[in-house]
Parts: sequence; structure tokens; C-alpha cells
Amino acid sequence: MMKNKNEMLKTLVIMDYQNHKVDTGVDITNLDNILNITIEIVTGDEIATVVFADGHIEKFDSCPCNRWLDFLDHEYILYSKEYDINLIPDWVNRKTSYDI
Repeated sequence: MMKNKNEMLKTLVIMDYQNHKVDTGVDITNLDNILNITIEIVTGDEIATVVFADGHIEKFDSCPCNRWLDFLDHEYILYSKEYDINLIPDWVNRKTSYDI
């Protein structure tokens, strides 16, 4: 079950190629614990890679399937403490995985 819009703003939510939302459970209300978030769009599915302040890295794929073909459609930095990038406020309002 998806959360309401206010709750979705609290956690990192990625989309698959059909624009179904997948909650990663990663808290984005306090970015002190996060160094970097990158988003890859592979065959329309968003894949988020999160680098945490303690050094561990987690990857979240919006589609738990095995793709027959992987096309890297786009890749971008969503958040970076080092480079002072924070696209999260605009990003949470996207309608499809291609809206950035």
C-alpha cells in the first residue's frame, strides 16, 4: 500500500517504467546521514544508489525483475553533500521516471 503524499515526502520513493511507486524506506527528512544519492533510469526503471555517512552503500531497484535488455536512459545526482546538490524538493513532484 502506498503512503499519502505527505508521508512519501519523508522517504525516498522511486518509480518503475509504468510509473508505479516503490518506497525504499530511506529517510530523506534528515540528510545528515546521507552523503550522496544517484538515480539511474534503466529501461524506464529508477535505480537509486545511496551512500550513507558511515560509508555503506545501498542500491534500490524499482523493478525486482530480471531485465532481458538494459538500456541506460539517464543518470543523475539527486543529492550530494560534497557538491551541494539537492534536487529532492523538485524531484518528489515528478509524474514519471523521465521527468527530471
